[in-house]
Amino acid sequence: MLQDVRTSLARFGGITVLLAGDPRQCLPVVPKASPTQILDACIMNADFWGEVQILHLSTNMRLLAAVYRMTETELAKSREFADWLLGVGDGSANIDGGDTITLPDHLCLPVDSRHKTGLINHNADVDELNNMIIELLPGDAQTIYSADSVDEEDGSLYPTEYLNTLNIPGMPLHAVRLKVGCTAMLLRNMDPGAGLCNGTRLLLTRLQSRVLEAIILTGDHAGQTILLPRITLKNASSADLPLTLYRTQFPIRLAMAMTINKSQGQSLGHVGVCLENPVFSHRQLYVALSQASNVHGVKVLLPTTTGTQQNASHNVTDNIVFRRIFDSMA
Repeated sequence: MLQDVRTSLARFGGITVLLAGDPRQCLPVVPKASPTQILDACIMNADFWGEVQILHLSTNMRLLAAVYRMTETELAKSREFADWLLGVGDGSANIDGGDTITLPDHLCLPVDSRHKTGLINHNADVDELNNMIIELLPGDAQTIYSADSVDEEDGSLYPTEYLNTLNIPGMPLHAVRLKVGCTAMLLRNMDPGAGLCNGTRLLLTRLQSRVLEAIILTGDHAGQTILLPRITLKNASSADLPLTLYRTQFPIRLAMAMTINKSQGQSLGHVGVCLENPVFSHRQLYVALSQASNVHGVKVLLPTTTGTQQNASHNVTDNIVFRRIFDSMA
C-alpha cells in the first residue's frame, strides 16, 4: 500500500517504518501447527527481515518505572526479578537446558489458595473461574443473552440451540452473566481514538439490556466513562467450524480472570497465575509472570503434580521456549 501511495517500488515506499515486538511474548496462533510451522509464521521469516535494523531495549519499565520511589532493597529485588524474568523468557533459567524450571518459593501459593488465581491457560477454565468470582461480588447478577444466526442458506442445518452453545475465541459468550462492579475486557476495536480497543479492560458501572456503562481501566483514557452498545460480531469460517456465525451481543468477556495469551500488554497491580495445568506453548510462563507491575504482585498456584512428578515438591513447572527464534534476533 505504501508503495502505491508513494509511487515507489522501494520497500514500504521508501518510508522508515518502526516495528515493535518481543520474541519472549507468545508467538502467532497457528491452529494445530508444529513448533516449526509456528516459527515459520513469525515476522522474522518475512522477506524484508534482512533489511531490518534491530534495536534492543534494556530496562523493564513495568517493574522499574517507579525506581525513584524505591528503597535500595526494593530496587535490588526488582532488578534481580527482572533479570530472572529474562532467563525465563530465553530459557536460560530452565533446569539443565530442558523444558522445566524451578520457581522461587516467594512466588508460589499453597494449593488451598485457588480463589486467588487470575491468569490461566485454557478458555474453559477462565470462564468457570470468572463465573465463580461473579457469585462472590455483591449485588444481583444479570444474564444477557445473544441473538445468534448463520447465513440464510445454512439456517436449516444449524438450529439456534446449537449456535447458542458455541464458545469461539475472540467472541462473547451466548449468555453473559454480569454484575455492577465486575471487570470485563473488550473484544473488538470499537473506537481506538477514545481508548476502546481490543484488550481494553473496563469496570462496569451500569447494566441495561441494550447498553452498558463502564469506566476505562487501562491506557491513556483510564478513568473515562463510556457507553458500550450491543453489536453484531461475525466469526470466520474454518475447518473446525464450517459456518459463519453472527452473534449480536456486548463485545466483552469477564476479565477478573483471563487467559495468559490475552493478558499480553497488560500492566496489573496483582496477578495470580494458575498452573494446575502447565503452560503448553512458547513463552506463556514468561508472559504470565511479567504482567505484574511490582515484584510482590505475582503469585503462582502449583498443584502437587505440576511439571515432572519426581520434582513436584520443589516448585517445578514447565517452561516451553522455542530457542530457534533468537537466532534471527542476534
